[in-house]
Amino acid sequence: MSVSDITGISSVLLMLVGIILVIRQLALSRRISAADFAVRLDDDLYKYREIFREFFPDGKWAPGNEIKLNNEEVVNIQEYLAFFETLNTLLKRELVSSFLSIEDFDELFGYRFFITMHNPIVKNIIALSPDSWRSLHALYWEWLEYRKEEGKSIIQEEYQWIR
Repeated sequence: MSVSDITGISSVLLMLVGIILVIRQLALSRRISAADFAVRLDDDLYKYREIFREFFPDGKWAPGNEIKLNNEEVVNIQEYLAFFETLNTLLKRELVSSFLSIEDFDELFGYRFFITMHNPIVKNIIALSPDSWRSLHALYWEWLEYRKEEGKSIIQEEYQWIR
């Protein structure tokens, strides 16, 4: 084998190693971007923590508590619900589905989503203008079906929506 043959083989091997490293770097970069995006979504949802806390069993909006909401509270809940509509848009338009799925969203937001959606006060707010919340309805039914198929528990199942 001549020196030029060895040089040629070495060049090809180095090129293949380089291609493998570039592919690995791209895959790692994609995973880092997905993680960063998920953290930013969670940070966005964190803004609504005071609203979410009121849906807990000891919160003022917990199921069974009869309470009249003021206009500001209704608007705050609607803004919180709009976050979940954004998730649905991201999923449906496949803007994030290449790196985040319903499974990922369930891990991150499933508890907060279902404790909210299975709250009678939230159901009443949505019932006031159901056409405005079509995207939220679609997400609810898809997510509920996913949890049932996966054998996952349904939070506050007794308040589950009926089609």
